[in-house]
Amino acid sequence: MRNYQGLNYTKDYKVVKNLSTIVENRTYSYRIIKSQFISSQGDMVQAYGIEAERTDSVDKEVIEIERAGIEYISPDLHKVSNLLLKLHDNNVSPIHLTDVIGEYVDDYTSDFNNFSIKNASNAN
Repeated sequence: MRNYQGLNYTKDYKVVKNLSTIVENRTYSYRIIKSQFISSQGDMVQAYGIEAERTDSVDKEVIEIERAGIEYISPDLHKVSNLLLKLHDNNVSPIHLTDVIGEYVDDYTSDFNNFSIKNASNAN
């Protein structure tokens, strides 16, 4: 298995949502992936990330696939779904994935700490 920018493909991921669009001879696909994350407090948290893929074709024959992803964005599926829609609506190439959503990801990763704190307070 290869490691594509930000995703370790030796792990099993579940695809939660998939959007695709075709522009000329390129198909852009965006997927929400679901995996487990261990927070700094040691809690197991459901994590959502995004994978972007561009497939180039000539006469219906695939000639190149470009793929990138970010495994841990947020435990909040709604936030990650909104990011997925932004990528899809703007036909963002995988090579620009981090440039386009990097600031959102920086903000959203704090959700993992907030999620763990909420879970700890609910357990008491």
